[in-house]
Amino acid sequence: LRESAEELGTAIAAMGLRKGDRIGIIGDNCPEWAVSYLAVVSMGLVAVPIDRDLKQREIHHILGVAGVRMLIAGPKHLSLLQEDLAEVKGLEFILTMGDQPGGPGLTFPEALEKGRAAVVGGDRSFAEATVAPDDLAVLIFTSGTTGASKGVMLTHRNIASNVVGTSCHVAINHDDVLLSVLPLHHTYEATAGFLTALYQGATICYAESLRRVADNLRETKASVMLGVPALFETMYRRIQAGIEEKGAGKFALAKGAASLSELVLRKNVRRTVFRKLHERFGGALRLMISGGAAINPAVSKGYRELGIDFIQGYGLTEYSPIV
Repeated sequence: LRESAEELGTAIAAMGLRKGDRIGIIGDNCPEWAVSYLAVVSMGLVAVPIDRDLKQREIHHILGVAGVRMLIAGPKHLSLLQEDLAEVKGLEFILTMGDQPGGPGLTFPEALEKGRAAVVGGDRSFAEATVAPDDLAVLIFTSGTTGASKGVMLTHRNIASNVVGTSCHVAINHDDVLLSVLPLHHTYEATAGFLTALYQGATICYAESLRRVADNLRETKASVMLGVPALFETMYRRIQAGIEEKGAGKFALAKGAASLSELVLRKNVRRTVFRKLHERFGGALRLMISGGAAINPAVSKGYRELGIDFIQGYGLTEYSPIV
């Protein structure tokens, strides 16, 4: 991962981009998105993550207002935008996250190859890049409550302090696997589901889609997942439907036995008691983290009763974002 970030960062520097320049990033969650972000901020450039679901006009507005010099885009987003990109004032370079030639600018593999050759040839621009804690790291456009979206300015100190502060309270371990579901342009996923997970040494897997979350949990044997209330509530409704189908009485008895074991033996046996249910999610899921809105307390309590730790966070983009 570090080598990829170094290669991409070196290739970007070779194009003439310098510290403080803004680089737009738009696309579906994928390793290329993560590498792009790490390469950009490590070089002292400013990442401008863009909502992948915005309309063309809104994306152009952000590119112009942010003064983006380079755009790193997924293939389908580049296809949507490329006809009018020439009209975006100040935009000089384009890089596609895909590997198919034919569009403007470089493909991701081409950029990595150029950067690799430069590093082997002695280019130390990545290794020698300097980043101060209060340098601008990310410019995130959020809708706020009125008018057009506004850019939130986050420094390296803002983000790093949030990662460290979160890690003091929530343990995501080196042997954890985190299933990334929420879009990476959102500060919640970027800080908690990406940077904090990496900082604590976890492995990150990207979900194919919301419809495939349960399948992806099984395939990856994920132990941690971040989400929003709507996602967790939908999953819980399906769990409840399965419980009612097999008999709510048996479930109530199992829950009572688990509670009694905790009370008398001081031992949590919920994962053992509800083993078959856990296996539906891969058998390793131990922690769910909800944010973005308030969740129904009955849902968070329900997950805990099944033996899954469930915590809720609150934050704002302006706070990097976890309060």
